[in-house]
Amino acid sequence: MYPGADEIGCTLIARAICNITGVSPSIWLDYDSNTGKITVPSYEDRTIGETAPHHVLNGGAHLALAPLECDAVMLMHPPTTFTQRLEKELDRREIYLECERNFPALLDRMQRYFEKGIPCFLADCAIPNGADKSLMQFLFEQNLLSALQGYSGWNTSSNALGTVMAHAIAYICAQKTGRLTQAVQKKSEEFRLYRYLEDWGYMVEVRKTLTENLSQIGENLSFLSLADCEPQVAEKATEMLCGFARKYFPGCGVSPVVRMPWNRMFEVELALKKI
Repeated sequence: MYPGADEIGCTLIARAICNITGVSPSIWLDYDSNTGKITVPSYEDRTIGETAPHHVLNGGAHLALAPLECDAVMLMHPPTTFTQRLEKELDRREIYLECERNFPALLDRMQRYFEKGIPCFLADCAIPNGADKSLMQFLFEQNLLSALQGYSGWNTSSNALGTVMAHAIAYICAQKTGRLTQAVQKKSEEFRLYRYLEDWGYMVEVRKTLTENLSQIGENLSFLSLADCEPQVAEKATEMLCGFARKYFPGCGVSPVVRMPWNRMFEVELALKKI
């Protein structure tokens, strides 16, 4: 037993891929905060350092013994006391720097991984229900968003970690069995873009701002009820998310289209339209 639920479908698919291919990827867990590793994420019952190995093993992979001898690196962006305050007390649309996290050291290690040709994936677990903007802005400014092979930052810590862990495992299985074709690589990059657009773009940059302005679209609208105005809200969310995509992912060749299938602001159905 370990924390998590919504990501379990991804975990089981990853495990099935390992069983079918006979591959068990070795994963190295690299934390950007030492205190974060021993922090208990919101909605969970143990530290992320205790939970993360479960996601590796149950997905069919195993824990690497050394960072430069692994098949893939999972970059762990864990919660800290500060980011747990950010969840409840501060505006996550702003950028905050904290003393218990070392981005320059993370960058140095990432460059070493890339030099060795080791694929890197990112589990953004610092804040529930969306990305940590300080991390994403740092990666953007360092031109590293496209260098990562996968990303997730949605809902709970384990939901995010389990989703990107499954992506990493499937990617390595394809690579080791000669199935990482150009078409498969493109699909992998498309999934990464989905996660960037939803977990960072919608959940952090669009959702709160749009929620604050629902009264301009219709009366009696709220975070949990869009009444009969879902089409208008979805149109505005699409417009805002397209602006985000143009800023951070110019030339990606697609335009996001948003729907709210549950008629509320919490989650969206996201499609990518070729442009």
